[in-house]
Amino acid sequence: MKFSFWNFVAGFYDRLFSPMLNSDIPAICELASFEKADLVLDYGGGTGRVALAIRGKVARVIVLDAASKMIAEACLKELEGEVVSGLPTHFEAASCDKIIVIESFHHLPNQDDHLKEFWRLLKPDGVLLIEEPNLDSAIKYFLWLEHGFRHFPYWTADTWRAKLLTAGFLVQTEKIAGSRYFVKAKKIG
Repeated sequence: MKFSFWNFVAGFYDRLFSPMLNSDIPAICELASFEKADLVLDYGGGTGRVALAIRGKVARVIVLDAASKMIAEACLKELEGEVVSGLPTHFEAASCDKIIVIESFHHLPNQDDHLKEFWRLLKPDGVLLIEEPNLDSAIKYFLWLEHGFRHFPYWTADTWRAKLLTAGFLVQTEKIAGSRYFVKAKKIG
């Protein structure tokens, strides 16, 4: 059986990481402009730390993650969760109001394919909110710790704008908050 770092840390992830990570919740809520009727996919949502914070603000939030033990932790919080190891193609086209990908996009294989799939899943004018490390901050020197010296593609702001436009999104807002970079894009076409 292949070792999974995320399954390994799932049982203590919230105690170890959530206190420092949760400072992004106000920015996520502000940028996403959640509404009571929204169906939100929290893609790469792990233990559901963000889903837990927005659960009462939306009609439904579903945590999707490749690590089964992270999803198990989310379900212990009475969150709806699904193990998804690839593209979430089982959802109907134009069925979601918002998709959030918080601190996890760089882990995705076939990133361009994921952007296309997110476009397919979103309703017209649906919102995609992505949070990634701010590569202009000192955090870039510590990213190797998370990855054990493996390479993960991190995109610059210019690359984000180009990739999102190619996938059918219009960038509405970009925000830098310390070591975090947020990009909010709306589905067009």
